[in-house]
Amino acid sequence: TVGLLNIGVEEIKGIEEVKQAHAWLKENELPIDYIEKRNAIVDAVTLDDAKKAAQKLWGQGLITVIVGRAPQAAAQPAAVAPQAN
Repeated sequence: TVGLLNIGVEEIKGIEEVKQAHAWLKENELPIDYIEKRNAIVDAVTLDDAKKAAQKLWGQGLITVIVGRAPQAAAQPAAVAPQAN
């Protein structure tokens, strides 16, 4: 399945953006009017829909979320910005 990506008509400004959007729609097998209908599709999602999707993706188990730098990055000191003279 394809997730609902954050793409809107206001982001398509020139011919290259139109070409890229068309290629993205084709690649993801979405209808040509997807960009126009996307907000209505998102608005129609209910809490029950979200719960069903979560159940399908993660089942009954718990999910662990880790926030922060990776251990190897945490072992490195943070970069120090050069001082202006």
